[in-house]
Amino acid sequence: ASLVPKEVKGFEAREEDGEEPVWMVACSMFHSLALTVKGDVFVWGKGEEGQLGLGPTNTSVKKPAHVKTVSDIDCISCSRSHSTAVTRGGDLWIWGQGMGELEDGDDEDEEEKKKKKSKDKKG
Repeated sequence: ASLVPKEVKGFEAREEDGEEPVWMVACSMFHSLALTVKGDVFVWGKGEEGQLGLGPTNTSVKKPAHVKTVSDIDCISCSRSHSTAVTRGGDLWIWGQGMGELEDGDDEDEEEKKKKKSKDKKG
């Protein structure tokens, strides 16, 4: 914790580009996101529920980490357990808790999907 403002550094998606200027920030209780002018997303904090977007082994980072799976982002937001980003083209990306319900747009359980795929191959 800091009782006075401190500058945050480390928004470098590609070494050859150097540090990128930040133009948007989203904060929740345990993690924060930053969006650079080039459309890259950076995250730091705690994310045991996947809200960092850095994979299952990176659940806590103290310095900004580049979320490499999303790019060309226009807008970001986050809550306690998930994060979202909207691309300049209008595509919505979401990660963290609650993402599974939206993954493929239907309520059908995985076992039923496997059964259908198996029938389709035989049929």
